[in-house]
Amino acid sequence: MQTATKYFSKRSDSAGNFSFLFEKDFATNQITYARPEGYQWQNNHRSGSKVFKRLYFPNTSSYAYLERQSNKRDSFLEKDEQNPNRYYLIVDGSQCMGEGCMTEETIVSVIVPKRFKVLNYKAQVDGKWLDWKAGDWKVIDGTYTFYRRNLQGATVGLQLEDAANYGYTRMTDAFSANKSIEVSNEGNRIRVVMPLDKLFASGSADMEKEGLAWLKTLQTSLKDINYQELRVEGHTDNVPILRKGNGGFVSNWELSGARAANIVRYLIGEGVPSDRIAAVGYAETRPRSNNDTADGRQRNRRVEFSIITSDTPAGSTGS
Repeated sequence: MQTATKYFSKRSDSAGNFSFLFEKDFATNQITYARPEGYQWQNNHRSGSKVFKRLYFPNTSSYAYLERQSNKRDSFLEKDEQNPNRYYLIVDGSQCMGEGCMTEETIVSVIVPKRFKVLNYKAQVDGKWLDWKAGDWKVIDGTYTFYRRNLQGATVGLQLEDAANYGYTRMTDAFSANKSIEVSNEGNRIRVVMPLDKLFASGSADMEKEGLAWLKTLQTSLKDINYQELRVEGHTDNVPILRKGNGGFVSNWELSGARAANIVRYLIGEGVPSDRIAAVGYAETRPRSNNDTADGRQRNRRVEFSIITSDTPAGSTGS
Protein backbone atom coordinates (compact mmCIF):
# COMPACT_ATOMS: atom_id res chain seq x y z
CA MET A 1 0.00 0.00 0.00
CA GLN A 2 3.05 2.24 -0.08
CA THR A 3 3.54 2.32 -3.86
CA ALA A 4 1.22 3.03 -6.78
CA THR A 5 1.16 3.52 -10.54
CA LYS A 6 -0.82 6.40 -12.06
CA TYR A 7 -2.02 6.25 -15.66
CA PHE A 8 -2.69 9.58 -17.40
CA SER A 9 -4.01 10.06 -20.92
CA LYS A 10 -5.04 13.08 -22.99
CA ARG A 11 -6.96 13.20 -26.25
CA SER A 12 -7.71 16.03 -28.67
CA ASP A 13 -9.91 16.33 -31.75
CA SER A 14 -6.98 17.62 -33.80
CA ALA A 15 -3.24 17.02 -33.99
CA GLY A 16 -0.82 19.46 -32.44
CA ASN A 17 2.17 19.86 -30.16
CA PHE A 18 1.13 18.83 -26.66
CA SER A 19 2.97 18.85 -23.39
CA PHE A 20 2.48 18.22 -19.71
CA LEU A 21 4.20 20.29 -17.05
CA PHE A 22 5.73 18.95 -13.84
CA GLU A 23 7.38 20.77 -10.96
CA LYS A 24 10.94 21.74 -11.87
CA ASP A 25 12.49 19.24 -9.41
CA PHE A 26 10.41 16.30 -10.72
CA ALA A 27 12.49 13.11 -11.24
CA THR A 28 11.94 11.98 -14.83
CA ASN A 29 12.65 8.31 -13.98
CA GLN A 30 9.27 8.25 -12.24
CA ILE A 31 7.73 8.12 -15.73
CA THR A 32 8.03 4.43 -16.64
CA TYR A 33 6.11 4.56 -19.92
CA ALA A 34 5.11 7.30 -22.38
CA ARG A 35 3.49 7.16 -25.80
CA PRO A 36 3.67 8.07 -28.61
CA GLU A 37 7.41 7.61 -28.98
CA GLY A 38 9.50 10.62 -29.89
CA TYR A 39 8.56 12.56 -26.76
CA GLN A 40 11.11 14.94 -25.21
CA TRP A 41 11.98 16.18 -21.74
CA GLN A 42 12.69 19.90 -21.47
CA ASN A 43 14.12 21.49 -18.33
CA ASN A 44 13.54 25.08 -17.25
CA HIS A 45 10.39 25.52 -19.31
CA ARG A 46 8.80 28.83 -18.39
CA SER A 47 5.05 29.43 -18.23
CA GLY A 48 4.14 32.84 -16.95
CA SER A 49 6.31 33.58 -13.93
CA LYS A 50 7.00 29.94 -13.03
CA VAL A 51 9.55 27.41 -14.26
CA PHE A 52 8.59 23.77 -14.90
CA LYS A 53 9.93 20.51 -16.26
CA ARG A 54 8.13 19.76 -19.52
CA LEU A 55 7.16 16.42 -21.10
CA TYR A 56 6.70 17.34 -24.77
CA PHE A 57 4.81 15.32 -27.42
CA PRO A 58 5.16 16.83 -30.93
CA ASN A 59 2.58 16.47 -33.71
CA THR A 60 0.02 14.15 -32.09
CA SER A 61 -3.65 14.18 -31.16
CA SER A 62 -3.21 12.14 -27.98
CA TYR A 63 -0.62 11.02 -25.48
CA ALA A 64 -0.36 8.90 -22.34
CA TYR A 65 2.12 8.10 -19.60
CA LEU A 66 2.58 5.90 -16.53
CA GLU A 67 4.00 7.47 -13.39
CA ARG A 68 5.48 5.44 -10.53
CA GLN A 69 4.62 6.89 -7.14
CA SER A 70 5.67 6.14 -3.58
CA ASN A 71 3.70 7.15 -0.53
CA LYS A 72 6.84 8.45 1.18
CA ARG A 73 7.44 10.95 -1.63
CA ASP A 74 3.97 11.63 -3.02
CA SER A 75 1.85 11.22 0.15
CA PHE A 76 -1.21 9.68 -1.49
CA LEU A 77 -2.26 7.51 1.48
CA GLU A 78 -2.82 8.68 5.04
CA LYS A 79 -3.73 6.48 8.00
CA ASP A 80 -6.51 7.64 10.31
CA GLU A 81 -4.87 8.34 13.67
CA GLN A 82 -8.11 7.54 15.49
CA ASN A 83 -8.79 4.24 13.69
CA PRO A 84 -5.85 2.12 12.44
CA ASN A 85 -8.12 0.22 10.04
CA ARG A 86 -9.07 3.36 8.10
CA TYR A 87 -7.18 5.30 5.44
CA TYR A 88 -7.58 8.42 3.34
CA LEU A 89 -6.55 7.90 -0.29
CA ILE A 90 -5.77 10.94 -2.46
CA VAL A 91 -5.61 10.45 -6.24
CA ASP A 92 -4.20 13.38 -8.21
CA GLY A 93 -5.98 13.82 -11.53
CA SER A 94 -3.00 15.79 -12.86
CA GLN A 95 -3.63 19.50 -12.49
CA CYS A 96 -2.76 21.85 -15.36
CA MET A 97 0.15 24.00 -14.21
CA GLY A 98 0.69 26.36 -17.13
CA GLU A 99 -0.71 29.88 -17.15
CA GLY A 100 -4.21 29.90 -18.63
CA CYS A 101 -4.28 26.11 -18.86
CA MET A 102 -7.77 24.61 -19.16
CA THR A 103 -8.87 20.99 -19.65
CA GLU A 104 -12.04 20.56 -21.64
CA GLU A 105 -12.90 17.22 -20.05
CA THR A 106 -11.42 15.65 -16.91
CA ILE A 107 -12.14 12.08 -15.78
CA VAL A 108 -10.54 10.60 -12.65
CA SER A 109 -11.24 6.92 -11.92
CA VAL A 110 -10.16 4.89 -8.90
CA ILE A 111 -10.52 1.10 -8.80
CA VAL A 112 -10.77 0.00 -5.17
CA PRO A 113 -9.79 -3.62 -4.33
CA LYS A 114 -12.60 -5.61 -2.73
CA ARG A 115 -10.56 -5.91 0.44
CA PHE A 116 -11.40 -2.25 1.15
CA LYS A 117 -14.76 -0.70 1.94
CA VAL A 118 -15.30 2.88 0.72
CA LEU A 119 -16.85 4.95 3.52
CA ASN A 120 -16.96 8.29 1.71
CA TYR A 121 -15.53 10.20 -1.24
CA LYS A 122 -15.12 13.76 -2.50
CA ALA A 123 -13.39 15.79 -5.21
CA GLN A 124 -11.11 18.82 -5.36
CA VAL A 125 -11.77 21.13 -8.32
CA ASP A 126 -9.35 23.95 -9.21
CA GLY A 127 -7.83 23.79 -5.74
CA LYS A 128 -11.10 23.76 -3.76
CA TRP A 129 -12.57 20.67 -2.08
CA LEU A 130 -16.25 20.00 -2.73
CA ASP A 131 -18.58 18.52 -0.13
CA TRP A 132 -18.65 14.76 0.38
CA LYS A 133 -20.16 12.98 -2.66
CA ALA A 134 -20.83 16.34 -4.37
CA GLY A 135 -20.22 16.76 -8.08
CA ASP A 136 -20.47 14.42 -11.04
CA TRP A 137 -19.69 10.94 -9.69
CA LYS A 138 -20.43 7.52 -11.11
CA VAL A 139 -19.98 4.47 -8.89
CA ILE A 140 -20.05 0.96 -10.35
CA ASP A 141 -19.03 -1.85 -8.00
CA GLY A 142 -15.53 -0.89 -6.82
CA THR A 143 -14.85 1.79 -9.45
CA TYR A 144 -15.34 5.44 -8.40
CA THR A 145 -15.25 7.95 -11.26
CA PHE A 146 -15.39 11.76 -11.06
CA TYR A 147 -16.18 13.76 -14.20
CA ARG A 148 -16.06 17.52 -14.81
CA ARG A 149 -15.65 19.80 -17.85
CA ASN A 150 -13.62 22.98 -18.38
CA LEU A 151 -11.28 23.14 -15.41
CA GLN A 152 -7.57 23.05 -14.66
CA GLY A 153 -7.72 19.60 -13.12
CA ALA A 154 -9.24 17.51 -10.36
CA THR A 155 -8.16 15.44 -7.38
CA VAL A 156 -10.31 12.87 -5.61
CA GLY A 157 -10.18 11.66 -2.03
CA LEU A 158 -11.63 8.41 -0.69
CA GLN A 159 -12.09 7.26 2.89
CA LEU A 160 -11.27 3.53 3.02
CA GLU A 161 -11.60 0.86 5.65
CA ASP A 162 -9.44 -2.25 5.54
CA ALA A 163 -12.03 -5.01 5.81
CA ALA A 164 -9.44 -7.65 6.70
CA ASN A 165 -7.99 -5.70 9.61
CA TYR A 166 -11.42 -4.60 10.78
CA GLY A 167 -12.65 -8.19 10.72
CA TYR A 168 -9.62 -9.33 12.71
CA THR A 169 -10.26 -6.64 15.32
CA ARG A 170 -13.94 -7.57 15.46
CA MET A 171 -13.19 -11.28 15.98
CA THR A 172 -10.45 -10.60 18.51
CA ASP A 173 -12.81 -8.46 20.57
CA ALA A 174 -15.59 -11.06 20.34
CA PHE A 175 -13.43 -13.85 21.76
CA SER A 176 -11.13 -11.81 24.00
CA ALA A 177 -12.56 -13.38 27.17
CA ASN A 178 -11.88 -16.93 25.94
CA LYS A 179 -8.17 -17.73 25.95
CA SER A 180 -8.70 -21.16 24.40
CA ILE A 181 -9.90 -19.66 21.09
CA GLU A 182 -7.19 -18.34 18.77
CA VAL A 183 -7.71 -15.51 16.28
CA SER A 184 -5.06 -14.60 13.69
CA ASN A 185 -4.84 -12.36 10.63
CA GLU A 186 -3.13 -13.83 7.56
CA GLY A 187 -3.39 -11.39 4.67
CA ASN A 188 -6.86 -11.77 3.22
CA ARG A 189 -7.76 -14.49 5.72
CA ILE A 190 -8.92 -14.25 9.33
CA ARG A 191 -8.48 -17.57 11.06
CA VAL A 192 -10.41 -18.58 14.18
CA VAL A 193 -9.33 -21.84 15.85
CA MET A 194 -11.64 -23.50 18.39
CA PRO A 195 -10.61 -26.53 20.49
CA LEU A 196 -12.69 -29.54 19.55
CA ASP A 197 -13.27 -30.87 23.06
CA LYS A 198 -15.69 -28.03 23.89
CA LEU A 199 -17.52 -28.34 20.57
CA PHE A 200 -18.10 -32.10 20.36
CA ALA A 201 -17.89 -35.13 22.61
CA SER A 202 -15.35 -37.82 21.70
CA GLY A 203 -16.42 -39.74 18.59
CA SER A 204 -19.54 -37.60 18.16
CA ALA A 205 -20.70 -34.98 15.65
CA ASP A 206 -23.41 -33.64 17.98
CA MET A 207 -22.55 -30.15 19.22
CA GLU A 208 -22.09 -29.38 22.91
CA LYS A 209 -23.86 -26.50 24.64
CA GLU A 210 -20.68 -24.46 25.16
CA GLY A 211 -19.69 -24.96 21.54
CA LEU A 212 -23.06 -23.69 20.35
CA ALA A 213 -22.48 -20.49 22.34
CA TRP A 214 -19.12 -20.03 20.60
CA LEU A 215 -20.72 -20.52 17.18
CA LYS A 216 -23.41 -17.97 18.00
CA THR A 217 -20.71 -15.43 18.87
CA LEU A 218 -18.97 -16.19 15.58
CA GLN A 219 -22.19 -15.79 13.60
CA THR A 220 -23.03 -12.48 15.29
CA SER A 221 -19.56 -11.10 14.55
CA LEU A 222 -19.75 -12.14 10.89
CA LYS A 223 -22.65 -9.73 10.41
CA ASP A 224 -20.23 -6.82 10.85
CA ILE A 225 -17.55 -8.12 8.46
CA ASN A 226 -17.37 -7.73 4.69
CA TYR A 227 -16.25 -11.25 3.78
CA GLN A 228 -16.35 -13.38 0.63
CA GLU A 229 -16.37 -16.88 2.06
CA LEU A 230 -16.33 -18.78 5.35
CA ARG A 231 -14.56 -22.16 5.32
CA VAL A 232 -15.18 -24.57 8.18
CA GLU A 233 -12.43 -27.18 8.61
CA GLY A 234 -12.66 -30.22 10.87
CA HIS A 235 -9.40 -31.69 12.22
CA THR A 236 -8.70 -34.72 14.42
CA ASP A 237 -5.71 -36.38 16.06
CA ASN A 238 -4.22 -39.59 14.66
CA VAL A 239 -6.00 -41.98 17.02
CA PRO A 240 -8.07 -44.28 14.79
CA ILE A 241 -11.70 -45.09 15.45
CA LEU A 242 -11.55 -48.73 16.56
CA ARG A 243 -15.28 -49.26 16.47
CA LYS A 244 -18.28 -47.37 15.22
CA GLY A 245 -19.31 -44.64 17.61
CA ASN A 246 -22.79 -43.33 18.25
CA GLY A 247 -22.75 -41.61 14.89
CA GLY A 248 -21.65 -44.72 13.00
CA PHE A 249 -18.35 -43.18 11.84
CA VAL A 250 -15.78 -45.67 10.62
CA SER A 251 -12.80 -43.27 10.31
CA ASN A 252 -11.59 -39.82 11.25
CA TRP A 253 -12.38 -38.69 7.69
CA GLU A 254 -16.11 -39.26 8.13
CA LEU A 255 -16.04 -37.86 11.67
CA SER A 256 -14.20 -34.62 10.82
CA GLY A 257 -16.36 -34.06 7.75
CA ALA A 258 -19.60 -34.63 9.65
CA ARG A 259 -18.56 -32.20 12.39
CA ALA A 260 -17.72 -29.48 9.86
CA ALA A 261 -20.99 -30.11 8.00
CA ASN A 262 -23.05 -29.88 11.20
CA ILE A 263 -21.42 -26.55 12.05
CA VAL A 264 -22.21 -25.26 8.56
CA ARG A 265 -25.80 -26.44 8.91
CA TYR A 266 -26.13 -24.61 12.23
CA LEU A 267 -24.61 -21.36 10.92
CA ILE A 268 -26.85 -21.36 7.84
CA GLY A 269 -29.81 -21.79 10.16
CA GLU A 270 -28.61 -18.72 12.06
CA GLY A 271 -28.49 -16.59 8.92
CA VAL A 272 -25.08 -17.13 7.30
CA PRO A 273 -25.64 -17.14 3.48
CA SER A 274 -25.40 -20.69 2.15
CA ASP A 275 -23.47 -19.57 -0.96
CA ARG A 276 -20.66 -18.12 1.16
CA ILE A 277 -19.88 -21.05 3.43
CA ALA A 278 -18.19 -24.42 2.87
CA ALA A 279 -17.28 -27.46 4.99
CA VAL A 280 -14.30 -29.79 4.71
CA GLY A 281 -12.93 -32.58 6.89
CA TYR A 282 -9.16 -33.11 7.03
CA ALA A 283 -9.08 -35.91 9.61
CA GLU A 284 -5.50 -36.15 11.00
CA THR A 285 -3.73 -35.01 7.80
CA ARG A 286 -2.93 -31.46 8.92
CA PRO A 287 -1.58 -31.62 12.47
CA ARG A 288 -0.36 -28.49 14.22
CA SER A 289 1.50 -30.45 16.94
CA ASN A 290 3.18 -33.81 17.39
CA ASN A 291 0.65 -36.58 17.97
CA ASP A 292 3.06 -38.47 20.27
CA THR A 293 1.85 -36.64 23.39
CA ALA A 294 -1.57 -36.10 24.94
CA ASP A 295 -1.11 -32.31 24.77
CA GLY A 296 -0.16 -32.51 21.11
CA ARG A 297 -3.17 -34.65 20.24
CA GLN A 298 -5.44 -32.22 22.09
CA ARG A 299 -4.08 -29.29 20.04
CA ASN A 300 -4.69 -31.22 16.84
CA ARG A 301 -8.35 -31.85 17.69
CA ARG A 302 -9.85 -28.58 16.53
CA VAL A 303 -12.16 -26.74 14.16
CA GLU A 304 -10.68 -23.92 12.09
CA PHE A 305 -12.76 -21.13 10.55
CA SER A 306 -11.13 -19.34 7.61
CA ILE A 307 -12.85 -16.04 6.86
CA ILE A 308 -11.77 -14.90 3.39
CA THR A 309 -12.03 -11.11 3.21
CA SER A 310 -11.22 -10.53 -0.49
CA ASP A 311 -11.71 -12.23 -3.84
CA THR A 312 -8.05 -13.27 -4.00
CA PRO A 313 -7.85 -17.09 -3.93
CA ALA A 314 -6.43 -18.38 -0.67
CA GLY A 315 -5.69 -22.07 -0.33
CA SER A 316 -6.18 -23.70 3.04
CA THR A 317 -3.03 -23.59 5.17
CA GLY A 318 -4.06 -25.61 8.21
CA SER A 319 -0.88 -26.87 9.84
